[in-house]
Amino acid sequence: MKQVVIVFKIIGALGVIGFFGDKHFLYLLPFYLIGVILGKVEKYRSKKPESGLATTAPDLTHYYSSVYLSLLNPFNIVLLAKQLLGQLYILVFYSYRLPSPATFQNKVQYILPFRGTWKVGRGGITADTSHSWNLYTQRYAYDFFMTDTDDKPNNGTGNHLDDYYCFDQEVIAPADGTVVAVKNSIPDYTHVGDLSVDWKSRDFRGNYVIIQHAANEYSFIAHFKQGSIVVSTGDVIKQGQLIGRCGNSGHSTMPHIHFHLQNSRKFWIALGLPITFNDIVIADTPNNTGATYITGGQLVHNCH
Repeated sequence: MKQVVIVFKIIGALGVIGFFGDKHFLYLLPFYLIGVILGKVEKYRSKKPESGLATTAPDLTHYYSSVYLSLLNPFNIVLLAKQLLGQLYILVFYSYRLPSPATFQNKVQYILPFRGTWKVGRGGITADTSHSWNLYTQRYAYDFFMTDTDDKPNNGTGNHLDDYYCFDQEVIAPADGTVVAVKNSIPDYTHVGDLSVDWKSRDFRGNYVIIQHAANEYSFIAHFKQGSIVVSTGDVIKQGQLIGRCGNSGHSTMPHIHFHLQNSRKFWIALGLPITFNDIVIADTPNNTGATYITGGQLVHNCH
């Protein structure tokens, strides 16, 4: 599978020539898109199940089926095309000079976008721990959800949204800023418990808020509960202020918060930025004070 992904990406990358010369090469761009999709599927296939979701390897049949069905969704195809063109834009104009912990340090002090203790489902600052290393906008993204003492994200069967501890919990502003974009109308996916995603969703990002905190520092928070966002574009907000509630909108296998820092308000061409958090306690990690990086599998507590 990895070799196939590489071949598709190489063929698709030749399509960039179409933007600068021979337009006949443009037809090769869809090959890159196919490679990206297959790569994401392969990455998911190779990942161990998130702790609490399964004690053995989960049945991913429903996940794969829903992902491939999403290719029949015209809204999804348009967004995937935007994502593809954004990736190509970054490759062309940044020439792999991408931000890293060695070259970037956030100017603003950020807190976690929730109250209390949550688990980092995915995310980190290395290729091995990254949420989506090869997706440059989300390289340093994080997924957060709540668990119980048995490390499970839900009670009951897990087949209902209300079974999940984080569903409808408050999502708060990670720092002072100005709201620059809001989407609040995407339905929550109710068919939970089998790892499928809502292939019919009009936006795989679900409901989201983008907040500008400083020049070239914007937080992107996604998968809000439909209709729960209480801020609007242009609002000036304070750190810790309620902005909405955790949901399961868009392509989400279970309720959670998606969070990342980016260098632009333009989601599709923004660079993902590594972020340190303040006012945080990481379980089983002694002496974690000051600005701290976090990684998948950790239990993190907001002390703000």
